[in-house]
Amino acid sequence: MRALSHVVAAVAATVLCRTAAGQVASSRAGSAPPSTGTDVLATGSALTAIGILSFATAPICKTSVVIPEEQSSCFGVSFAVGAPFLAAGIPLIVVGAMERASFIAWMRSHPALVGISFSPNASGAAFGWSVTF
Repeated sequence: MRALSHVVAAVAATVLCRTAAGQVASSRAGSAPPSTGTDVLATGSALTAIGILSFATAPICKTSVVIPEEQSSCFGVSFAVGAPFLAAGIPLIVVGAMERASFIAWMRSHPALVGISFSPNASGAAFGWSVTF
């Protein structure tokens, strides 16, 4: 009985490892680059900035700038508006940073300008392209 469970576990691990390796190989085989992450980073940064701004301006509601009858509702609205923006912005920044890291790793493995060189010299500059075949 115990040997059967070990065999089942070994077969399952083998199948899962092959599936994962196949997925990694198929993801590297595609020529389409992954997302750069800049759109998600920009969106997350904007939402986080709005949330932080809303939290930062909340203390103004407790000053003489706002009518005393509306101070508590102003303070509550500042937090009610700031919390969702901040809660949505921070995860987007994390996801954007992860997408950016995967894009940079992809760029390192797929150099666009292989063999192109540029070097300045005394009489101007030199531009070269090397190919091996």
